[in-house]
Amino acid sequence: MTIIRTIIILIAFCGFTRVNAQNEEKLKAQKIAFITQKLDLTPDESAKFWPLYNQMESELKTQREASKNAKSGGNMSDSEANDFINSYMKTKEQEVQIQKKHIDKFKTALPVSKVAQLLILERDFRKEMVDNIKERIKERKGLMKRGVRE
Repeated sequence: MTIIRTIIILIAFCGFTRVNAQNEEKLKAQKIAFITQKLDLTPDESAKFWPLYNQMESELKTQREASKNAKSGGNMSDSEANDFINSYMKTKEQEVQIQKKHIDKFKTALPVSKVAQLLILERDFRKEMVDNIKERIKERKGLMKRGVRE
């Protein structure tokens, strides 16, 4: 019985991983379209900018994945909590350094005004995605309530 349960869990996990990867690619495509449209990038600007941007995103992703190994939760000793805080702050500092490095590179591919606008657009895109998620949650709750009443 435990072998069957293990196989089912593995199949479910593989399916979830595939869906998660598809969602990640879909989200990346939406972000590219959003930024390209809002920045009104020319074909020449796009050709220079996107490889730089993708490199930054890749470095940030690697940095974040490395920091996921840190212990989290409420059952930390004071020493572990202090180590966690120091590690967290170091990770944030490294992320800022990666962004600074790439912003300087962006300035070689885009006008400075578009680089400044990019920083705002990244925040706007995250907010739009969070708002979309909240809206979908509300819709699902509404469907569940109607389903319970009927």
